[in-house]
Amino acid sequence: MPNDVSNNCYPNSDELGNWTELVWANAEKLWIARIGQDYYYRDNVTNPGLRYSITKYLRYGQVELVDLGSGDAYCTVGLLSEPLIREVDIPFITLIDRSRMQLDIACSRPKLERAVPVISNFLENDWHLNILSRQIPRIFISTFLVQELPVLSPFLRGLRCLMSEKDIAFILTVAPDFSDLLQQRGLILNTSNASCGDDWKWSGLYPIESTTGRFFLPHFQRSESTYEKLFKIYDFHCLQTDYLTVPTNRQSISIFKNTIYGKSILETPSSVIFTLRGGLEK
Repeated sequence: MPNDVSNNCYPNSDELGNWTELVWANAEKLWIARIGQDYYYRDNVTNPGLRYSITKYLRYGQVELVDLGSGDAYCTVGLLSEPLIREVDIPFITLIDRSRMQLDIACSRPKLERAVPVISNFLENDWHLNILSRQIPRIFISTFLVQELPVLSPFLRGLRCLMSEKDIAFILTVAPDFSDLLQQRGLILNTSNASCGDDWKWSGLYPIESTTGRFFLPHFQRSESTYEKLFKIYDFHCLQTDYLTVPTNRQSISIFKNTIYGKSILETPSSVIFTLRGGLEK
């Protein structure tokens, strides 16, 4: 981690957007080159979890897949390769991210040659205006995005504007108890408490372990109850909350035992999926 980032404090919330950009600017090449536990986690935890949630609510028919914060779309390709997802016809795919570099990588991947890339910053109130409208239902997925946003209002407001009563969103993020555990162990750097008006309780630099080296990404800690409160404010009904855990087997023990997370990641839910529909439950 470059010293200018790891030693950088953020004195007020107005500067947090710039701080997240700075952290990502220093981490992006390492993120793109990452191998090891992150790929294993996505292949064996997040993608199976998303597949289960998607197929539970959408078992057949045509849908559009919209990936919010797609990055290099490793997760998207993995989902499209899963057998159960093939029961749903996905003629349209939209990839939304703020990084042109990662969108270029995403669109060069197999299965994504015809995907529509959209550059948007989820901290801007108009981020959703360039998203095409479709006549078929849409699946929105967001994988490890919301914990990096210093404010969720623009993201949730834009998502609600995009979603019809036929659409469904799957918001996957770090499990709050797991990130609290890392913070208590001193593994999240430069933690700072929230100021009045923030929708998070602490922020810091979240460690990502890779065989190419450790790096850090921005993290803003919110509890499950805070997420649910924000969903209600923006007229979402949370259909289900599913916590995901790394499977305990010889391979996972081998992969995680020497990482910063250690074997404790096998013993506690480490990510969570919120399944949302527009409109509060009647």
